[in-house]
Amino acid sequence: MRILTLLAVLLLSTTALADTFTADFEAGVNAGNWTFSGGGWLDTLYPTGGNPGGWYGVNGIDTFAPILSSEYGADVFAGNYVAMQVTRISGDFKTDASNNEWADYYNFTVLLRNNNNTPDDIEDDLYVYPDPFANVVPPVGQGWTHYDFDIPSDFVGAPGELPAGWVGGSYFSGPDWFPEDRTFQEVLANVTSVEFWWIHPAFFAILSIWDAGADNITIEYADGAVATEEASWGGVKALYR
Repeated sequence: MRILTLLAVLLLSTTALADTFTADFEAGVNAGNWTFSGGGWLDTLYPTGGNPGGWYGVNGIDTFAPILSSEYGADVFAGNYVAMQVTRISGDFKTDASNNEWADYYNFTVLLRNNNNTPDDIEDDLYVYPDPFANVVPPVGQGWTHYDFDIPSDFVGAPGELPAGWVGGSYFSGPDWFPEDRTFQEVLANVTSVEFWWIHPAFFAILSIWDAGADNITIEYADGAVATEEASWGGVKALYR
């Protein structure tokens, strides 16, 4: 019913008034065009086994840790989080397998990236993420784990200042040192992709084989937020929210 409602909204090009949007991967729909690190060629949309129903997963990826990213500029997961008054991003995630014996001790977080609309040039990227030490990855073989990440889109700070518990970085400053001449709002005013990391973004690890999955990736807004962003699926566009 949720998917049918969304399609009706898009086809009629009307504004949907809602406080949340969820990519639930039902009916083979990948809203946000999510892919795991490695280009997505090992990724699969599964019709059953999610939390509940459909879900999105990767099998046998050889990487230091899985990273699940929304496509650059894709629908409601990208845009001006300040204007949209985004308050939370959440989802259900799992780690089905890993041959890294330390995998259960890795940290888990969401990273918001502003690539300055130059996806092929990482040197001008800015990003922020909440304290990765607050969460560990979904335990290997233990099924779905739910995570909530509050997004302080109303935070206004001086250059170099981040909300309490947040970390940031850039290509030149490194993954855990936010540039002193840039602002938190500068990142949130142009979020070009959302990324879920199965490791602290500032850490490295040995290459390992991973099976991982995601379901019910949700973006939430403040009550009464004004529709400002354009969503797109399959070439059909509509104002969403």
